[in-house]
Amino acid sequence: MGILDFFDGLGQSADNFKEVKVDSYLQSRISFMEILVNRGVMSDDFKNELIEKYISDKWSKDTLESNIKKSIDGYEAIKLKFISVDVDVFKLKNDTPEYVGEIDKMPNEPPIYNPNSGKMSYNFALSLFEHLKNKEISLKEVNYLSDALDVEIQRVYIKEVLTEGAFLYKKT
Repeated sequence: MGILDFFDGLGQSADNFKEVKVDSYLQSRISFMEILVNRGVMSDDFKNELIEKYISDKWSKDTLESNIKKSIDGYEAIKLKFISVDVDVFKLKNDTPEYVGEIDKMPNEPPIYNPNSGKMSYNFALSLFEHLKNKEISLKEVNYLSDALDVEIQRVYIKEVLTEGAFLYKKT
């Protein structure tokens, strides 16, 4: 069993945390939800709420899985439009690849050991933008593109959320 710390009071003392023992199933689901948060298909608040509900209300595994799936489906359907390249992300404005950020890999994906992981050149970003501009693209497609290029695409471009009432929680 793993141990999770939950804040149980005010202040910075270790006494303000209570320990909750969790089974290996919940540990694996928490790791999975962390990846979903980092990929922008679940909010951190929702992840924490699901964990709390599962632990305190004794939700079934099916209920937890159902809520995780709903979050994934909802966020992946969000439509975006890339407005421009975020020039502040790049220090060099040339063909030299520089680190702009990696996307977290899903658990079922084999690890990729790439020395250029998370790197993209400014000129490539401009070239790719020419193909993406003024097109409606789903968050799911953005994540597929990020996986294919092994770089966090959302950090490279300024985007507009087209899906009415939707907003992205991910800090990019």
